[in-house]
Amino acid sequence: MKKQHQAAVCDFSQTTRRVLLLGPALVMLAVFVFYPALSALRLAFFETDGLSPERFAGADNFTAMARDSVAGLSAWNLLLYAAMLIPLQTIGPLLGAKLLHGLRSMRAAYFYRTLLVLPVVVPTITIVLIWREIYGINGPLNQALAALGAGGQHSWLGEPALALPAIVATGFPWMGGVSLLVYLGAFLAIPVSFREAAVLDGAGAWDVFWKIELPQLRPQIVLIATMSILGALQGFENILLLTNGGPFNATLTPALYLFRQGFEFGNLGYASALGLVLLVACVGLSLLVRALNARTR
Repeated sequence: MKKQHQAAVCDFSQTTRRVLLLGPALVMLAVFVFYPALSALRLAFFETDGLSPERFAGADNFTAMARDSVAGLSAWNLLLYAAMLIPLQTIGPLLGAKLLHGLRSMRAAYFYRTLLVLPVVVPTITIVLIWREIYGINGPLNQALAALGAGGQHSWLGEPALALPAIVATGFPWMGGVSLLVYLGAFLAIPVSFREAAVLDGAGAWDVFWKIELPQLRPQIVLIATMSILGALQGFENILLLTNGGPFNATLTPALYLFRQGFEFGNLGYASALGLVLLVACVGLSLLVRALNARTR
């Protein structure tokens, strides 16, 4: 009986300790994540600018969204943006990790790994400002093209047909970052015996990669693809700093449109409705990717 009492006291003290350790984090999440999210969910059904009294609007914000041609254009821009960005962000780090894994010199592998991961610690605004200088009328890119005789000056961020691809290109060479480390760790986790057995059976380098390594990397590929999809849906910092959605809304995405509606035009209810639609899209696409992965496994 005494031992049972001591065990119960021990379990209670461990539970209390865990609650106390998790308490500050849970409070921060409640204040800065859950409460704003629930407030935005409520505001989606109201008309307000944050200063004047709220007016219940029901589904008016959503019906206005369905009729909003700018919202439709931003959704189309997002599809184009995602179609260019997601394959690059998913396949680029995979190829980079494969090249690093194939290096025989450990010193060279460490050097290139550091070189490719280093941009992660550089602030986004610094990278964007560098690219804005590169894309300038008298910037290095136009000067290099002029020296090669490849045409005149281009306004890379000022021409509707060039602006969106130019923003995607700011991620060049699309091989570094955390995604590279995820893929590289997956390559290192594949047992060497798998590759050796394939080579003994006469498999070449391509066969080893396609039939042995790539199937083992499926969970990582799905993870990186999902992160890229969510990043394309939610991210707008590069677009905001480079073009602010221009020219002529050619680079406007739903996330940036949400930001402008809420903080530039003061339509907090409409912005919250846009945010709710984006949330549903993020959750839906994540579940779709998970379901497709489970079906093809």
